[in-house]
Formats: sequence, structure tokens, C-alpha cells
Amino acid sequence: MRVVFILMRTESSEPGEGEVEKAMAQAVEETRLLYDRVQDKTASHDVSWFGRLLLGILRSALLDYYSVEVGTKNSVYIAAWGCRNLLELKVITKYVLASQANAPDFKHDLLIDAKEFYDSLSKAHQASHTEYLKVLEEMSKDDNNELKDLLKSAFLEESIEGPETETTDSEAD
Repeated sequence: MRVVFILMRTESSEPGEGEVEKAMAQAVEETRLLYDRVQDKTASHDVSWFGRLLLGILRSALLDYYSVEVGTKNSVYIAAWGCRNLLELKVITKYVLASQANAPDFKHDLLIDAKEFYDSLSKAHQASHTEYLKVLEEMSKDDNNELKDLLKSAFLEESIEGPETETTDSEAD
């Protein structure tokens, strides 16, 4: 939206060669400056979660725009992902800034999403570990495999240790 306002300041009704790029560069620079100002203001104080949320939104906007910029030169998939993220960020930002009640609601939803995400990672790791054990066991029974003894040892060790989900489990808690 900021780019539209910058373009509206131009004298002609249609943006000329390079004006859109110039407006985008100016909008990105103004976003960087705003990020720096918010960071400076919050650095010397006890930063509330809301201040960190604003910094996160600004940082995400800059990173997602960079993805679009890089993607337009190298990969349409990266550009599309960046555009998708910017659209979601716009919706989130409007919601969070619409009322005082929305920001804490968003924070709680984010915490629930994070817990569900880490729970899912643990479950996926457990499932993949089970599949891994099946492959190790099958390979360790193959008499033609030179690594049979090593694979059998690895199978036994992995069976005892189990999947390593401590980190994702602790993040979910």
C-alpha cells in the first residue's frame, strides 16, 4: 500500500520507466528505518511482547519482500512463497492493529499453533523412526550385505534409544 502512496506523489498519471522500482525501494527503505526506530525505542526499555510482535512483523515484511525480489530473478516458487507470506502478513497486521483485544488473541492463537506444530514434529519423527527401524532390520538380515553386522548393531542401538523427540517435546510444553 505504501508504494501506491509514493506513486501517487508523482506528477504524471501513469508511472514511468523505473518509477515503480524506485517507489518499491523507497517503501523498503522506509520500512527498514521504521524497524530501526522501533528497535531503538524498545531496546532501552523492558520490551513488551507487543513491541517484539511489531518488530517481528516488520522483520517478516522485509524478509518476505526480499524473497519476492530474489525469486523474481531466480525462482518463481520463491517469489510466490514470498508473495503468499506478504499477503498473510498483511491480514495478520490488520487484525492485530484493529483493536487492543485482537493482539492478545493473536498471541494466544500463535502459542496454540506453535504447540500443535511441535507436537506434529514429534509425531512425524516417531513415525519416521519406526520406518527407519524397519529398513535397518531388513538390511541387517540380508546375508549379501557387507555391512550386516554394523546395521544389526545400529538397529539394536536405535531400538533401545528410540526417536529423539526431547527437543520438540520440550518446545511443545
